[in-house]
Amino acid sequence: MVEAAEEVLAEQMPSRRFEAWRKRSAIGAIATGIAFGLKEIFDPSDVKPVVSAPAPGDPPDDPGRMRVLLDPDDPTKAIAVFPAEPGPDPPADPS
Repeated sequence: MVEAAEEVLAEQMPSRRFEAWRKRSAIGAIATGIAFGLKEIFDPSDVKPVVSAPAPGDPPDDPGRMRVLLDPDDPTKAIAVFPAEPGPDPPADPS
């Protein structure tokens, strides 16, 4: 029974020494920071759900809206497209 307890204690000693070194020394702190950073990159722990909501107003492709087309290379080529205005209503037949 005593031998089993000594074996368990011997197995725990290196990890205790490593934990103490990691917490005490500057190099241990840097190594711990690098390890946590790599863990966060390759196995992220905070997976946040995506929140989405419908946008109010008309859809952006609505043909009844004015559109502005901008050329990022040449501002003089900017174009504004206005929707066609409906013509006058035809006169009603008095008959």
